[in-house]
Amino acid sequence: MKQQWPCRLVGWRLISFARADDFDIPLNASHPRDEVEIDTTTFLNSVIPQLGQLSYQDRANILTDLLRQGWELYAKGKGLHGFMLANNQLCWYFPKTQTKIEQVRFTDALGKKGRRALLGESKKLKAFWHLALEFSPSVGRQNRYTLLTHVVFTKDGQTPIGDPGHMHRLRRSFCKQWWQDRWRDLISAYLAELGQGQAVLSIGVAPGRAIALKAAPITYLSPIRTIEKEDPESAVEESMDDADLLYDETDDYADDLDDEVDEAAE
Repeated sequence: MKQQWPCRLVGWRLISFARADDFDIPLNASHPRDEVEIDTTTFLNSVIPQLGQLSYQDRANILTDLLRQGWELYAKGKGLHGFMLANNQLCWYFPKTQTKIEQVRFTDALGKKGRRALLGESKKLKAFWHLALEFSPSVGRQNRYTLLTHVVFTKDGQTPIGDPGHMHRLRRSFCKQWWQDRWRDLISAYLAELGQGQAVLSIGVAPGRAIALKAAPITYLSPIRTIEKEDPESAVEESMDDADLLYDETDDYADDLDDEVDEAAE
């Protein structure tokens, strides 16, 4: 049923944004009955008679699970690929679907326009890199998704590299010169590609019901800032084509690769 709409089984009760009739249930299966509809805010903040055993934290965990399921179904529907992280959560990346890798145009939270590629290829290392985001929902004082950045490496633009150690060394080497401005641009480009020009992402959780998620991150004004030297190569509107992964000949990753080859030969 989770492949249809987000839901959570608690005892013999099914909790979902969808109604019982919204699920395609086999004829030989038990059909849900005694349906009760409860406002989401009421469910979170009040003790529900039918679910009196649930604490506030239990109810918050159920809601965040439903929101996570909703995002994952949305991501699958957009053609994104999921990659399982060490914390057993999924991050999602755009696979390579066309011969030429294109940059995505975006407008960042400050109104600046730019373009970034969400994946690239290193012919030297025979690998593709993909920006991947983990959407972590929270409910309560502020309902939100926190976006956590990851980079996934694939063999063919589709299938992740199977060796976690190899993936980790690639990530540490390739991304060590990626600073905050690049990560901010990549997140903006990712959301722009998802939204396809729309200001709000509509994440369906039931027929006629959706989570409205702004396609731009929340901005904060910090009383403290770092003084950054202006670098023309890190401007939002880049002149270089970052669809091709840059490879530093002085980097020690080449030595790591040689060591792997030597170990494999032993």
